[in-house]
Amino acid sequence: MCGMIGYVGSALIAKKYIIDGLRRLEHRGTEAAGVAIQPDQTLSFFKQGNPLANIQLALNEIEEAKTAIGHTHWLIGEQMDRRSHLHGMEEGRFAIVFNGTVKKWGRISKQQEDSDIETFFRYLERGAQEGRSIREMLQTFIQEVEGIYAFICLDVHTPNILYAAHEQKNLCIAVSESAMMIGAEQRAFTEDFTEVIHLDSKELAIVQPKQYTVLKDGHPIKKEQHPLHFQKVEVALGNYADYMTKEMNEQPGVLCELSRQYLKDDGTLDISPKVVAMLQKAKRLVIIGSGTSYHASLIGKRMFERMAQLPTDVYESEEFLYNTPQLVEGTVCLAISRSGETPSILESIKKMNRYNVPTIAITNEQQSSVVQFADESLWIHAGPELGITSTKVFVAKIAFLSMLAIALGRSEGMYDTFDVPKKFAITAQAIHSVLDKHQRFRTWLPALLMRKPNITVIARGLDYAVAQEGALKLRQIGSLHADAYVGGELRYSPLALVQEKSIAIALITNKRNAKPMRKDIAEIRSYGTKVFVISMEGLDEEGDDFVLPLTHPIMAPLVGIIPFQILGYYAAQLRRLDVNQPLY
Repeated sequence: MCGMIGYVGSALIAKKYIIDGLRRLEHRGTEAAGVAIQPDQTLSFFKQGNPLANIQLALNEIEEAKTAIGHTHWLIGEQMDRRSHLHGMEEGRFAIVFNGTVKKWGRISKQQEDSDIETFFRYLERGAQEGRSIREMLQTFIQEVEGIYAFICLDVHTPNILYAAHEQKNLCIAVSESAMMIGAEQRAFTEDFTEVIHLDSKELAIVQPKQYTVLKDGHPIKKEQHPLHFQKVEVALGNYADYMTKEMNEQPGVLCELSRQYLKDDGTLDISPKVVAMLQKAKRLVIIGSGTSYHASLIGKRMFERMAQLPTDVYESEEFLYNTPQLVEGTVCLAISRSGETPSILESIKKMNRYNVPTIAITNEQQSSVVQFADESLWIHAGPELGITSTKVFVAKIAFLSMLAIALGRSEGMYDTFDVPKKFAITAQAIHSVLDKHQRFRTWLPALLMRKPNITVIARGLDYAVAQEGALKLRQIGSLHADAYVGGELRYSPLALVQEKSIAIALITNKRNAKPMRKDIAEIRSYGTKVFVISMEGLDEEGDDFVLPLTHPIMAPLVGIIPFQILGYYAAQLRRLDVNQPLY
């Protein structure tokens, strides 16, 4: 979740492009940023814990340059100088932006106290003392080192050249008439750049203002260039205090936009015929995602199995990449990523391509890297999500997966009775209703914060996937210790964690699970635990703490997640934490 960027051009305007690029990446809640600029035959470095404002002021004091690199970073704290993604010395020869983790260093020596970037930097310094060229050193580094990393490098002895490579990350080159940029995400590039080249693992790019060379095992290779369509991102907060509040309140509108994009005038779904055809041929669907996308995928699994009777498995993308299941004939892969730049998602799709497994990408970014690697791509049209923790995109993913499952089911003659526009409208109103009652959740906070418990979120069925995402929101935003469990599993180990002065949150939105959930709640309360109950209208009982508006069971997860978003937000606010810079 850290950004990196490099610029090399014919004109003396590197500072402008680096700052603009970092600003496009800054929305992710960065705590620090750094820039290395090469105005002449020297290097100038700027690292700040308060990212861009101070750096821009510092850059104004030095002359412009043709070449620069920069980074955004999370949680550097007191070790900013040592653990920063940017490293080098002003009197030295090299500057490096490095992101990732090295697992094996091969024959490259590493001191125990050194970070990965320090080891990389010392390796280059030693090689320079031995008279080795930067190209030779980097090529050896790529061959020797194993890990998940990406880097961009400057060498004073080879001015106006950037060097870049990655392994199991993402890195691309943007091309214009007189300049080139390197970045991990296309969002860092401006409208001046018209084409993009994607680097594969262990390829070394040598980039100059008007040309580039890509080496594989030391030999030049030809790379395909793809059109780069610039998309302006509106970042105005309006009357909102922060992006999270803004985006939570945009969630009802997300359903309206999905209806506009994918519903015809007669109410039928307008999903890509190629995608539907791929899914019709599938004997097994594999969905991969990470974090919030993984939780949305768990809900999608139930939808595909219930609405289209398609056997579906869900994998966390990092686990899938390193512990790939057996891919039987007829498997189709659905990859879900908010940004379309998640490294483990990209590498998983590449792995699927090697196995000749058809892949479909679902993302919120039409110009993202995942689109280049998947066989087909679909967009959830949630609009820019600049808050660090996903809210409206999570809702959009679930809603879109329901539409895709319904379209597949209808193509097979099933699930014709679900009135999509009507159900979406009811759900949007239900979300709006819960958001309007946000102040109700502030009364929960003394118990959540004063008891200092392990918060246990319990649910069953589709609600369990919501509970996992809800616990994630409490951890991400409010820095509360929260875990989710299936209600029926409580007696086998989680009850050891619940005790007097502990807290539990129970979610009930499905009639099938209501009775067993009430038994689970009673059992937890018998241990002296305070249980907050969130139930759906029609399943509520006297004493429940919050009642959600009645919604179709398939749409219930979209409404059930809202209380957890609000709770996490208010917990952060009460503890004076910055929701734009979560402590994780």
